Amino acid sequence: GYCTAVDPNNQNNNYFNPTVPTPQSIGTGTNDPVVKVSGSMYTMIALTESGKVYTWGSNTLGQCGIKPYVSKIRTPTINDTLQNFRAIDVGVSGSNGAAITEEGDVYAWGSKNKGLCAMAGSGAQYKPVKIPFPEPCRLMALGEQHLIAASDCKAWGLGDNSYGQL
Repeated sequence: GYCTAVDPNNQNNNYFNPTVPTPQSIGTGTNDPVVKVSGSMYTMIALTESGKVYTWGSNTLGQCGIKPYVSKIRTPTINDTLQNFRAIDVGVSGSNGAAITEEGDVYAWGSKNKGLCAMAGSGAQYKPVKIPFPEPCRLMALGEQHLIAASDCKAWGLGDNSYGQL
């Protein structure tokens, strides 16, 4: 995780070390074990055993789902909007993040381009929004600009369909 490695020669630690050639410890600051991680080119997401969602890295399009107008999140940071839910699955793409709660609700955040946050228009969605899937979902996958979620028997997709991926 270069997202948390800072240059030891920089007294202010105001920029990231662009290369980390050896494994570095990345922690959530709690004793809650991480059960899933997902990453894109510049953003990471982690799910803990208790269902908490942590994100870090680039937030220029809201991909971390936290702190509007902060372009880089240095350390794993809990997603406040999802704090009252227990997540069972998480994912991140180059411009979006998403989580499924134990109730089967899907929340997405990040770029609104291509309708991925179930919104028309463009720009960034910094706080997770509930996607109105017709049934509770149990798992999902994020592509670069699309999301597919599945219930026990059906799957749905939204976002970019330029190549018929939905």
